[in-house]
Amino acid sequence: MTDVSAIKSLASDIRVLYVEDDSQLRDKTAAYFKKIFSHVDVAQDGQDGLKHFQENRYDIVFTDVQMPFMNGIEMISEIKTLNNEQEVVIISAYGDVKYMIDAIRLGVNGYIIKPINYEQMNLILFRTLKKIVHARENAMYKNHLEELAEERQRVDNPRKR
Repeated sequence: MTDVSAIKSLASDIRVLYVEDDSQLRDKTAAYFKKIFSHVDVAQDGQDGLKHFQENRYDIVFTDVQMPFMNGIEMISEIKTLNNEQEVVIISAYGDVKYMIDAIRLGVNGYIIKPINYEQMNLILFRTLKKIVHARENAMYKNHLEELAEERQRVDNPRKR
């Protein structure tokens, strides 16, 4: 069982986009996300989701597959052209193998089958959040090393200032 408090501690500054066309499920799942994440935007279809993504920065995108105007796979494909490293999790009742293969090909982080099993959701949340936190820590460490190298170079070569 995944500890929700551990998820919340990792999610403190994570920005989420949730894309779902079913209004009842969208409201219920968005309320769950808002208990965990400090910032959750909600979109009602793939076109709306892509618009949100183009206008904002998100750490994780959660999306349905079967939606009007633009399906989730099409939206994910567009998102990945904008940010190939974007973390994406699919939440769908649609279990067609073709869509699952497309999702894998696009580098989706998880696939949650509806109706939502919240233990499965928490496990994927924890795994995805750990990945994001690890990437941020690595970036901070790399920046720190670069700063140290620049400082060392200034000390060793004072005339090159």
